[in-house]
Parts: sequence; C-alpha cells; structure tokens
Amino acid sequence: MREFFAYRIQDRALEAATILLSRRLLQQFLVDAYTMIEAKRLSFLRHNQQSLRVANVKNLRGAVERGETEGSSTGSRIVLPASFTGGHSYMRENYQDAMAICRWYGYPDLFITFTCNPKWPEITRFVKKRRGLRPEDRPDIICQVFQMKLDQRVKDRKIFARVRTVVYTVEFQKRGLTHAHILLFMHQEDKYPIASDIDKIICAELPDKCEDQELYQAVSEYMMHGPCGSANTNAPCMIDKQCSKHFPKRFNDATRVDDEGYPVYRRRDNGSIVEKSGVHLGNRVTAAAYQDKQKEGEVIWRIFGFSIHYRTPAVERLSFHLPGEQTVLFEDHADVESAQREWTPIAKGFTIRRIYHVSPGSGEKFYLRTLLNFVKGAIFYEDIRTVDGLVYPTFKEACYARGLLDDDKEYVNAITEANLHLTHDQIEAFALAEIETMIQSNGSSLRRFSEMPFK
Repeated sequence: MREFFAYRIQDRALEAATILLSRRLLQQFLVDAYTMIEAKRLSFLRHNQQSLRVANVKNLRGAVERGETEGSSTGSRIVLPASFTGGHSYMRENYQDAMAICRWYGYPDLFITFTCNPKWPEITRFVKKRRGLRPEDRPDIICQVFQMKLDQRVKDRKIFARVRTVVYTVEFQKRGLTHAHILLFMHQEDKYPIASDIDKIICAELPDKCEDQELYQAVSEYMMHGPCGSANTNAPCMIDKQCSKHFPKRFNDATRVDDEGYPVYRRRDNGSIVEKSGVHLGNRVTAAAYQDKQKEGEVIWRIFGFSIHYRTPAVERLSFHLPGEQTVLFEDHADVESAQREWTPIAKGFTIRRIYHVSPGSGEKFYLRTLLNFVKGAIFYEDIRTVDGLVYPTFKEACYARGLLDDDKEYVNAITEANLHLTHDQIEAFALAEIETMIQSNGSSLRRFSEMPFK
C-alpha cells in the first residue's frame, strides 16, 4: 500500500495532477493515506500473530515429549517487532546501535542540526511553475529536496576534515518541516580540542554585511532568535517571564570550553545588529523558533520510505541464548518435530557488532551476556564457565570468580574468612554509624531524635 501511494503522488507529464494541485486537500489526502498504511501494517501483524508463534528449543522438546506436536498448542504470541518504525523495540535497538558506535569510536565530536528551508531555490523554482502554489502546498517536493541535500551533506562530510563515522536521526518541526540531528565522529588527529579550533568551523556572530552579503542575509532571516523577553513577553519561548532557550546570551570576546566540556561560543560586542519586528538584535541572539502544528512533513517522509535513522559503518546485532533455549519461529499448522534452525556464517567485512541487551533481572542470561564480553574464543558453554581451569556450574558463579559482579558477597566472604564474630551491640553500632553518615549528607543528624540510642 505504501508503494501505491508513493507512486500516485508523483508528477507525470501525461497525467492530470489534480490532487497535487489541491493544496490543503493534498495535505489531508497524505495524512489519510499514511493512516491507512499504518493501520494496514498493524492489521498484518495482529492477524499474522494468530498463526506465528515463538518458543525455545527446550520447551519444544518438552512439548514433543508430552505429545503436543501441533504448533497451536505451544509457544507465545509475537509483539511489535523491531522492524516496525516508531515502535518501542525499534527505538530501543537503534539507541543500542548508536551506543555500540560510541563504544568503538568514543564520544562524538560535532553535533550538527540540518534544517529544511522551504525557500531553497530548487523548491521555489518548482512551485513558480505551478501558478498559485506555495512551498507548503507541496510537502512531497520539500521532503524530496531535503533528502537529496541531506544525502549530499553526509557525502561531503570531509569539509570538517577526516570523519570516521556518521550517525543521524530525522525529526519534524511543529510546522512540519524536516530536520536532521547529525553526529560526526572525527579522526583522532582531526578533532577540535581547543577553543581556537572551534572558531574555525563554528560562528555564533552576525557576518560582516559588507564582506558577505548573502551569508548576512541568510543568518538575519533564519538564525535569529526572538525578539523575546521584555520586548515581546508573548513570544512562544517565554515561560515564567523568562526565555526558555536562555536568550540573550552573554557577550564573549573569545570561545572557551566550560568545566563540563561544552563550548561557550564567541559573541563579541562589535555593534553588529539586525532589526526584527522593530527590535534591534545582535550577537547575543541566534537560532530560530518554530511554533506551527502541521505534520505533513513526517507523513510524506514515511510514505516515501525515507530513513528515520542512519549510521555508518553498519552495526550487526548478535543474538545469544542459554543452552537449549535458542529461539525457533514456526506457524500454527507446523509440526513441532520438524521445526528446524539454520546456522549461517557471518559475512566478511568491517562492521561493528554488539550483543543484544539483556536486563539484570533476566538471571543466567544476563550473566552469560556479561561473560561473552570478556571470554574470547569460547566454543562450548563450558569454556565460558571456565575460570583458571575450573568449570563453574552457573554463569553467575563464573562472573563472580572473574570479579565481574559488584555486590556484598565479596565483603561477606572476607568477614567469614577472617572468622570475625560481632555481637548484637556491635552490629547495632555499625548500622547506626552508617545511617548517621547518610543523614549528615542531607544536613541532619540522629542526635535530633532523643529516642535513638546514639552517642
């Protein structure tokens, strides 16, 4: 269905473009089309979950032993998969992929916001050929132009020197325009460690009007915040009579890096100003605020099937399981005894691999995952549970033997080995001392409570 609507909203020389010239009606058509697409996807998952089931090998063997060989008698239903865009699993897995890249390359060096501009010449030239249309009347054209420019921007990332990897996510402003949050991980020799390096690529000041008229015009029109504050108390950014974006900023003669590692950009008091709504704005205000509520941009982006998340290099997700608990997918009418699993070798080439996340409450599976991050070259489960030549019965005990668990067991064992025996009064004194330490950190003391046996 998505492909059908993506096909229908294209301009063709030999077809009447009635719906594409319908302005607000086109926007409503796109919203309704996307609603149908999402409803169809959810309907497919819901109805196919009546026939698709999942279970692990151990449970399947037990079902066979009990004589339950029909697929409909065992296994559990499948919920929204990670491939469903916008779902909980989708967001979680993409977040974990981004964290895997950070673990490999370190912290990102540059955060760039790339915002769609409906006044781009490619867009304005197109709508001028259709009399009476405005850029917002053709959200399909706006999204396609933004996608092409975004792809080109990612390809041209070397303008900031050598870039090792790129991660970005696409979001949509309140008035429907698309923008991307881009993270760049620079080569170790091309990072920007000091303030003078930052000034080479980032400027938070008004350009010189005489030296670069075009850049001055662009910054004046799109990158100025406000007016707000006392000049406009009704500005959308105003909360409790203060600007929620913390404008205006202070003047700074030079860029510096604060104690938390964030840059404070240079904003010199050089007299550069621009007039907005009768108010003079200078270097203390930048950026723009959008407050409309249209969402056609997100709708058309999803109809065209453009990526919401992008990362390079690729991240491969590695699954794992406890002995006899590998996942098997089968249908209701399938014979459980015939359920097969297929092993395929990993393709060669550079990629970042990560093991699926497991919560600590998963028990042995969590400890198995912990060990897999430290044990190299293991072939059998016994190899993973082996520490200094001794095979431990559980993965948890193997983790403890490797010193991977941070709990009280180490201290309990130390006391036991030292053969220390504390009296009831000694235990009470130690407990009260610990409580007193915690209470004092909050500005109080047990001495305030006369009934407490504290000296």
